[in-house]
Amino acid sequence: MVVIGPVATCADAERLFLERSPDLALVDIHLKQETSFYLMDRLHAAGIPLLAMSGSAAHTTVPTASTVLQKPFRGSDLLSALNGIFASSLRAAAC
Repeated sequence: MVVIGPVATCADAERLFLERSPDLALVDIHLKQETSFYLMDRLHAAGIPLLAMSGSAAHTTVPTASTVLQKPFRGSDLLSALNGIFASSLRAAAC
C-alpha cells in the first residue's frame, strides 16, 4: 500500500482523490469543523471502497461505507475491517 494522506479537511481529501485515484479510502466522519458525508458519497460514486471511522455512537452505519469502525479501536479491528473490504472487492471483481 501507498498512503497518500493524511489530510485534515474534506477539500484536501477531495483534491487528493481527484489527483491520485486511490484504491481505498479511510475517512473520519468528523474532519475539523465539518462532516465528510459528501466526500464519502463522491468516493462511493467513483467505486472506491470506503472505511469510515467515528467517535460518535450516532454513526454506527454509513450507507456509502463498506464498514464503520467506532473509535477507539484496536489495530486488529482495523486489519480485520480492511481484510473484509479487500475480500469483498476481490469477490466483486471475480463476478
